Amino acid sequence: MRLFGFDLFPPGRTRSLIRIQTGGVRVSGETLLPQVVQTVAEVLQTASVTRGFIAIKPDGTITFSHHVPATLHQRLRNVMLNP
Repeated sequence: MRLFGFDLFPPGRTRSLIRIQTGGVRVSGETLLPQVVQTVAEVLQTASVTRGFIAIKPDGTITFSHHVPATLHQRLRNVMLNP
């Protein structure tokens, strides 16, 4: 859902949801490979992203909250969709 032009809430239907919180990431929904979660966490930590979400939808598309810089989107898609 978009609220005032920002992705503040993850979409209602997701296959997997990665919530970014200070100190790490938490995955709900379908399990992701441990190395995928670790790499995503490292990329986000390196970029100093401390909150937000990444949602993998049932059709395989990925949605990022506005907290995740656009410059990281393709790199994170590559990590998540091509383990």
